[in-house]
Amino acid sequence: MNEFTFLKDKVVLVTGVSTTDERYKSIGQALAELLARNGAQVIAVSRDQEKCEKAISHLRKEELSIQSKQCDITDHSQVESLFKWAEETYGCLNYLINNAGIEGKLEPIDELSLDNIETVIATNGKGTLYCLREGIKLMKLSLDKDNKKDCSIINVSSIAAEIGMPNTSVYAYSKAGIASITRVATIELNEYALKTNTSPIRVNAVLPGVIRTPMHGRFLDDNGLDGIPPSESSSPEELAKCIITRLNEKFSMGSISIIDGGYTAQ
Repeated sequence: MNEFTFLKDKVVLVTGVSTTDERYKSIGQALAELLARNGAQVIAVSRDQEKCEKAISHLRKEELSIQSKQCDITDHSQVESLFKWAEETYGCLNYLINNAGIEGKLEPIDELSLDNIETVIATNGKGTLYCLREGIKLMKLSLDKDNKKDCSIINVSSIAAEIGMPNTSVYAYSKAGIASITRVATIELNEYALKTNTSPIRVNAVLPGVIRTPMHGRFLDDNGLDGIPPSESSSPEELAKCIITRLNEKFSMGSISIIDGGYTAQ
């Protein structure tokens, strides 16, 4: 039985869908599975086509509606082409989940390598902005055809945007920017909805804690988290449920939701 009936036939684009370690699912992979199995038409995006195909191949075998697309989101021309393809293929876009991101190297601020700064900001900062830019354009076109079309965006940030952790300065800087741009986009898009008499394009951000993904799974297996009882709360599947729930919250606009099993509440 489907958990999220609102997803049926909705067009959803998710960035950062890949697999690098068979022991752990990525957040993008968990999102793609839950979306596809609840009837959405899923566009799974990764800079590595082979890893993206590997992450969704089992969903293809189930004959679910999911396609993989290669796109390096740090390259605006590729992002522009991706959303143009989505328009030509599906005619609209309902939901966008900006999930792609990288941690980069863990370095003290005074020892930061310039390459590390450029690489992390290019993906987490520019890449998210590029996808927002083109995604909002396509959603506005969708609303031109149907002024009540349901459109929603979730930006995946991190608790690093809220709390200080050593050696994560570039990552934290980039993720804090994602949270801030969520609020800016909300103000702009609410004004647009009032001016055009269309349904508002909702934009919200989630700030996950340490999730059992290829990035952090081995750490959790070896250490756990102080103050957090071991449970499914740190799984990408549980996070995916939280993200997809927020896609459908009609009065949630510009919200910044911490999802970390209570870690930052301590």
